[in-house]
Amino acid sequence: MPAARSTQVRVRWGEARWLVPALASWLLACGGKAAEDNADVALQALAPARAAQTEVPPAVPGSMPAGSELSPPAGSVPPTSEDSAPAAPRPLNTQAVLASGGAIVTWGHTGILYKDHPGNLRLLHNVLSDLTAGVPAARNGRLLYTSDCDPRQDSRHCRLADSSEELAGFFTTVADFGRLEFRLAQNVTLGDYAAVIFDTCLSRGGSLQLNAYLEHGGRALILGDNFCVSAGVPSAQVASVFLRGSGLDFTASDPGRAVTYEVPAELRTGLLAGVDSLDIFRVAPQRIEHGFVPVVRARSGVLMARLHAN
Repeated sequence: MPAARSTQVRVRWGEARWLVPALASWLLACGGKAAEDNADVALQALAPARAAQTEVPPAVPGSMPAGSELSPPAGSVPPTSEDSAPAAPRPLNTQAVLASGGAIVTWGHTGILYKDHPGNLRLLHNVLSDLTAGVPAARNGRLLYTSDCDPRQDSRHCRLADSSEELAGFFTTVADFGRLEFRLAQNVTLGDYAAVIFDTCLSRGGSLQLNAYLEHGGRALILGDNFCVSAGVPSAQVASVFLRGSGLDFTASDPGRAVTYEVPAELRTGLLAGVDSLDIFRVAPQRIEHGFVPVVRARSGVLMARLHAN
């Protein structure tokens, strides 16, 4: 009986041997296809970010045009689902943003960045005044900074400053427009806020929520730079991926020399109204193709821009 069973096993194995290479080929093909699909997704997500990495010369003092006067009416936005893949959102529909009364201002620096330089704080005041103009009463007086660390309640000030005094000017300026909350975008309903300061260094997601918020009348100051790196990716690249298709890309330049920009009197209008000078340090320049107009710029590129109807 054992011999007979052995013979049957050999016969069945001989009949089934042709399945082994076929099965192996099928498994390899499936694995290769999955790898290709994953690679395609990664390349699609990083393509605009890689394009933003082209180096440009260090920033030098230059002229700055006036900012946009646009102050469109605000809309409302429903809450959206949690963003689990912030590196690859769909392209931002800037026409929908403008049509709904949304507004976008970009700045090449993250964190609590304005501190106590009078010109910088005046610029911040102008930006927040622009973003909050005409918002519905239900949203008025509420501002969001996309971070889960509030430097007013953290003994190390969320590693944004060495002391609370260093941040006093920032919080005094923001207080003119309401109460500032530090919470992640995916943990709140963005439509409840008059304006959002979206920090791509500290946000850890939330781009899908911000995308929907802007396209339904939301207002946001979007920050990105090349010195704050998370998982090996500079926040400027994250901002570029989020803004893909909008006509604006952050570059990989990281000017390391502090520069004082003197603003000519004739350019002190719009977002630069009342700004005599700016203290600029490590602000990532941005490239503009369409849709955005420059607010602050050097020869190396635009440092602040605003979305504007063509």
